[in-house]
Amino acid sequence: MIILIPIIREQATSLIQNWPGYWTRLVEQFDSLLSSTIFSQLQGKLDDMDPRIIKSITEQTNGFIDSAFSGIGSVLGTVTNVVIALLTMPVLLFFLLKDGRDLPYHTMKLLPIKTSDFIYFTDIHAVRSPLYRRSSPC
Repeated sequence: MIILIPIIREQATSLIQNWPGYWTRLVEQFDSLLSSTIFSQLQGKLDDMDPRIIKSITEQTNGFIDSAFSGIGSVLGTVTNVVIALLTMPVLLFFLLKDGRDLPYHTMKLLPIKTSDFIYFTDIHAVRSPLYRRSSPC
């Protein structure tokens, strides 16, 4: 797990540094697609088509794009949740195994004094009350 952190950091840094170049290339590719002869022929045929068909194609394309990006967002959200869980689980397990029995007392230090006193005395009562109860003879 520790081995992956420098690799991920290096990849993220590289992506950030190279992002302007990636964006420029994407824009150039898009411009060349728009200026190609295939696209101009397609545009000419679309001009000759019925406006209702074009509207239907546009609506279907928008629906497809919306669902595609929604799916991508869902996948990215799931991957993010899994990565966060995998990163935090070892840390939490370490501290719970190391200081698990002291965790309630450390938690009480974070609470207001009135609340922590109540919890502390309730805890003492729960431990000591079985000692003072006497079972009645049958």
